[in-house]
Amino acid sequence: MNLKYFKLFANCYIVLGYKKALICDLHLGRYRNIPLDLAEIINKYSKISISDQKNCMDSSTYEIALELYKHLEVENWGHFTAIPDNFINLDEEWTHPGLINNAVLSINNPVLYNIETVINELMEINCYAIQVILPPKDYYTFINNISDLTNNSGIHFIEFVVVFSEKFDESFFINLSKKNPRIKNYIIHSAPFYSKVPIKDVHDQNIGFIQYLKDIINLKTDCGIISKDYFAVTDDLFFEAKKFNSCLNYKIFIDFDGSIKNCPSMAQSFGNIKQNSITQILSSTTFRSVWSINKDSILVCKDCEYRYICTDCRVFIQNDNNIFSKPSKCNYNPYLGLWEK
Repeated sequence: MNLKYFKLFANCYIVLGYKKALICDLHLGRYRNIPLDLAEIINKYSKISISDQKNCMDSSTYEIALELYKHLEVENWGHFTAIPDNFINLDEEWTHPGLINNAVLSINNPVLYNIETVINELMEINCYAIQVILPPKDYYTFINNISDLTNNSGIHFIEFVVVFSEKFDESFFINLSKKNPRIKNYIIHSAPFYSKVPIKDVHDQNIGFIQYLKDIINLKTDCGIISKDYFAVTDDLFFEAKKFNSCLNYKIFIDFDGSIKNCPSMAQSFGNIKQNSITQILSSTTFRSVWSINKDSILVCKDCEYRYICTDCRVFIQNDNNIFSKPSKCNYNPYLGLWEK
């Protein structure tokens, strides 16, 4: 033990908050809180052997630190090693090969813009994910059409949001996802119950889900909720959040009338898909300006240990006159380390 060092695994990152600290495991998708002073010890003494650390702190702190190291090793957050410099850090660079990463499309009936043209352009600019919000009636036709358009495409993830009806056919959605594996999830709101039904492939592996919600989804007002339920711990999202906005980066929203915006809750329109291409809108520095508002530049959020696994909102904020204001729908206080009611 005396000749060894303690080192977190390369996929485990410490995030310091004002009151607490967090360790995020970017490969196993988990996180845990640790006391701030112990997190600072791990960072400060990572290149100092365990035996030499004894000379750097009082005996009580040393014993606590040693117990923490052992506990973290048992839980597979890190390990003891005699060669700490032989381990390579993860590449923290975040890039996307396309002009847009995710798009939200709102469709009404009758349709007020050409869906095929929009889908084709999204495929051309390497959009990764699409969420489609559909009208109450005839959404089966829209879903079939979008499935046909995107099958064998470069789009990786499709999610549909629809209103529950008594004629709802769950088997239709399950079979469609098996036919087009890009279609992962279905959000069914205004349902008489809450439920989450997994969708499995022929090998009995989960490939998506059908989520029933009793809530009524309102695009204009329901954005911006900050909750542990929405935390996401992956290397891609973590490194993106360190440099970019965790909600708006590389994102575009097309409203039912063709208006092009940053997100469903934002009032400002940058054009209309009936007159402007998506590529034209993305060339606007004003449209892209919100992409770079990361958590380290947002008031209060910059002092929060959850900032790199959390989502964000630039519409519902505490001070409408300050774009860097804290999300108003967040009840976490990093200065107390408490979720407040």
